[in-house]
Amino acid sequence: GEMIASGSRDETVCLGSKSGKLMHILKGHSGDVQSVVWSPDGEMIASGGYDRTVRLWSKSGKHKGTLKEHPSSVSLVAWSPDGEMIASGCNGTLDHDHTIRLWSMKKGVFERFKGWVKGKDPRLLGTLKGHSGGVTSVAYWPDGKHIIDTASFDKTFKIWDAETKQEECTLNGLNLKGHSGSVKRGADCVAYSPD
Repeated sequence: GEMIASGSRDETVCLGSKSGKLMHILKGHSGDVQSVVWSPDGEMIASGGYDRTVRLWSKSGKHKGTLKEHPSSVSLVAWSPDGEMIASGCNGTLDHDHTIRLWSMKKGVFERFKGWVKGKDPRLLGTLKGHSGGVTSVAYWPDGKHIIDTASFDKTFKIWDAETKQEECTLNGLNLKGHSGSVKRGADCVAYSPD
């Protein structure tokens, strides 16, 4: 990649070149920016913030929309490998929300409901519920068909089916030998190998 996105407590997302040149400052969040992620095609950025929103931006710095159905600060965001879904979650430190929300990013759906203000946002595909502790990490499997939504403060990893939104299994984080500190209080992060 030629560009870097960073989020900050100053409520902004900054886009810059890998040589260090600042290209854009993206303003719109009304609290700390806690997570940023690029779309798989490198054309958009999603940012999650303390203001309980996921904001979407073009790589040229234009605000493309806001996803607002979170009851707590959005501390993690992941884009599916095909670019058609976003998973976002809260770590639950403020109001004990321990969920992941799934959003449609399919062309046409996102644009059609971009300014939605009445009732539940039709782009919200579902909410994954099942943790008793804050969710600290979310990742898609490379095939895009499964999500591992945690690490979690409840000391588990959960694997979900992205299509049915059903939990497939729970893995106890304490069974993963090698961690000395963080797994005792919960699992902090997770990632898949691409193979």
